[in-house]
Formats: sequence, structure tokens, C-alpha cells
Amino acid sequence: MNKELRILILEDSPADAELEEHELKNAGLVFTSTVVDTREAFLKTLDEFSPDLILSDYDLPSFDGLAALRIAKEKCPDVPFILVSGKVGEEFAIEKLKEGAIDYVLKGNLKRLVPSVKRALEEAKLITDRKCSEEALKNETLRRSILMDRSLDGIAILNQEHELVEVNQRFAEMLGYTPKEVIGLHPWDWQAVMTEEEIRSNFVDLTKINVVFETRHRRKDRFITAVLPEVYILKGDHGLYKRQ
Repeated sequence: MNKELRILILEDSPADAELEEHELKNAGLVFTSTVVDTREAFLKTLDEFSPDLILSDYDLPSFDGLAALRIAKEKCPDVPFILVSGKVGEEFAIEKLKEGAIDYVLKGNLKRLVPSVKRALEEAKLITDRKCSEEALKNETLRRSILMDRSLDGIAILNQEHELVEVNQRFAEMLGYTPKEVIGLHPWDWQAVMTEEEIRSNFVDLTKINVVFETRHRRKDRFITAVLPEVYILKGDHGLYKRQ
């Protein structure tokens, strides 16, 4: 944890807030903190401070931890929220965990605070990393879709069973099909030269093939055309079939 953390502490007792900060500093955590004790200050700090972690007392004179938890889950759902309370019963703790709190720590047992904080930050990082990966995959899928649709070449992606799993509009048009009709077809469905046995024999592993060859394709209307397709390696267990 080399990054300086931003910790928002909702606490009406300055002494209790200092004890929490002391525990974290003794553990070597590098952080800057802001202590608030009202709803207005909590809302303002969420927006302006952008905390990485929230530590919240449960019972405050004009505000409470449950209301703070609900606000935090709405405004910054990925920021871990830990309740630090003077007295927490088992039923209460279970209820708050269901509400979205990462953990709860008793003020009389602050030795649990550091392990709880570290675990919460690790879980938050995993969630953030997963969302970043999902977003990157989504963007890559969109980028590939745009490139395929704008290509003047017919492009198709086949799985290891030689089944078409994705095609662009141009490829479908070359065979006289719609993109929806062509999904699920196999090369021997449009090959006018090679049989299924020959195709399976010559193209055993689509992830290890990089070849250009001359052949003939049979369109949906049974018309035969000469083509010069290229078969490329794709990441994973798919191969790319490109027809000019």
C-alpha cells in the first residue's frame, strides 16, 4: 500500500478518532484523514475528498452510521465502509453487513481495525481491477466489431470445431447469406473444393495456422466463385478466416 490513502472518519468524539488514526499509523499505513460528525459535512466530504475508505461510528447526536452507509452505497458503492462502534450486538452486526458494510470493529478492540482495513482495501482493489478488465474487454469487443463492420474484406471467426461464431456483413454478403444465417455454418458448407474430411485434416488446430490458399466457395444460391482466403491465428481457441 504505497499510495497515500484518503480516509473519511465519521465520528463525534475527537479522542476516538485520534485512537483510530493512531492504530493505522502504528501499522505503517500512509494516509490523510478527514473527521466529520454531521450529515452535511459527510455529504460534502464524500464529494470533495473522494475517500478510499470510510470509518464510521454508529450512534452520533445528529446522524447515524446506518444513514451514512446508505448514502455511501449510493454515492460511492465501491468505497469500503467499516463501522467502528462502542457496542455492537451480533444481530446488529449481521444486519449492517447485509446493508453493505465491509466489517465492524468494536472501539474496545481496535487491534482488529488494521486487519479489517487491509482486508477491505484488498477486496476493493479486486473489485476495481475486475471492473477495469470488464470495461477493457467491452471496449475491445466494440473496437473489433467496428473494424469488422467497416472492412471491405469478408471476415469470419471460427472456433476449434470449425464452426462460425462471428462474421462481418461483407463475409455474409459474399456467400449470399445474412450474418444471422451464416452463424453456425462450417467451411464445408460453403467449400466447393475440399470435403469436410480434408478440411478437418488440413486445419486441425486453428490456433497454429497462418496460411493463404486458393479455393472456390459455393454461395447460398449454389453459384461457385474463386477466392483467395487467408487463415490467421487468434488469441484463445479461435481462428480468423479472411476472404477478399
